[in-house]
Amino acid sequence: GKGVIGFSYAVPNSIAEDQDQSFDNITTTINRFNINFNNDDNTYNFGPSYAFKVNEHLSLGATLYVHYRHIQRISNTLIEYRNGERTWTNNYFETTESGTKPMVGLTWSPRERWSLGISATQVMLFRSDTTQYESSGVVTRRAMADQTKSQYPLNVNLGIAYFHSSSLLLAADINYFSRVGEAEEQRERVINFALGVEYYLTPHWVVRSGFFTDLANTPELQQNITAYNQLEHIDLYGISASIGHFTRTSSISFGFSYSLGSGQAQMVGGNATLQEAELNALALYLSTAYAY
Repeated sequence: GKGVIGFSYAVPNSIAEDQDQSFDNITTTINRFNINFNNDDNTYNFGPSYAFKVNEHLSLGATLYVHYRHIQRISNTLIEYRNGERTWTNNYFETTESGTKPMVGLTWSPRERWSLGISATQVMLFRSDTTQYESSGVVTRRAMADQTKSQYPLNVNLGIAYFHSSSLLLAADINYFSRVGEAEEQRERVINFALGVEYYLTPHWVVRSGFFTDLANTPELQQNITAYNQLEHIDLYGISASIGHFTRTSSISFGFSYSLGSGQAQMVGGNATLQEAELNALALYLSTAYAY
């Protein structure tokens, strides 16, 4: 028939961070802020897909992913005050969550050389376990465990592509994320954009490059004496490039993305002082695919 069935495995998010730094002259009362931080955050999706060609111009598709995410964060901070006192804090945070991630979409080619696409997806959790330990000094320790489920935003993607020739493709994307959560879990509505170009050097070799935005979905930081432990708010802008090789049954691509931006953050827990922050990020990636 006209339908096609497939199965895919994806790692949409994989973060490994290690930080060991000291900051001097943070405030008028703090002489030095020392932090040792480790963060591992990995998300895995796998499941079946089905696509159906309605006619020569329109195709529909759907994917039902199983969603699994594991987060582990360990943080040690030592604050050295100007009066000689010190405060040490240790935090351990671990979350395991599982659920589904349904996705639906369509592609439409209204004219020769033009193609439009739209997709919508949202993660829906059916289980989430969180364990957290907090220690301050040498005698105080708190342990917490709960099964509160995080909320994920609705994600709608709209894309347009123009096939200038058999070798050159131009594309643009708009990505919408809805507002979800409350209080410290609140995430704001945000829209990101991307522009890209793809050029085939030969029938088997292709180069790609693009520009993208990665705007923060955290609330803007508030400057007042009671606004503690606010999440950083940094808008990023980036570029990417890659080269790939294709055969009838396989493909391999290697590339990079670089982004930079500025915003605000609160580096010291329990302190309402805001810091101006700048972020530069470089990522290298290698991807492969095989069909049979």
